Amino acid sequence: MVNNKIGSYIGFAIKAKDVIFGLYSIENYKKNIYLLVMCESAKKNTVKNAVNYSKKFDAPLITTKNVLLQDVVFKENCKLIAIVNKNLADAIMNNLNENYLVFKEENLIEQQ
Repeated sequence: MVNNKIGSYIGFAIKAKDVIFGLYSIENYKKNIYLLVMCESAKKNTVKNAVNYSKKFDAPLITTKNVLLQDVVFKENCKLIAIVNKNLADAIMNNLNENYLVFKEENLIEQQ
């Protein structure tokens, strides 16, 4: 686990059951999503879907850098999570660092 504020906030969200794990769970979620966090190792299809969910829910999408999301959330092979607590999502966004970056859609072109 990476020891930083964002990891702690994600941990708080997990304990509060304010995290949706995985592409298909997010796809079926009917309430508000305030933030999406994607692993830097996500495949092209996951990235495309994450960008679409970001637009659908009007939620920022951030990606890990030099950190595997599965190591932060302690779920093997986890590539995408959604934060459904606005305060925790805001706290994460206010503490972005070199390991968590806002995903820019032009990055999609680079991956193709």
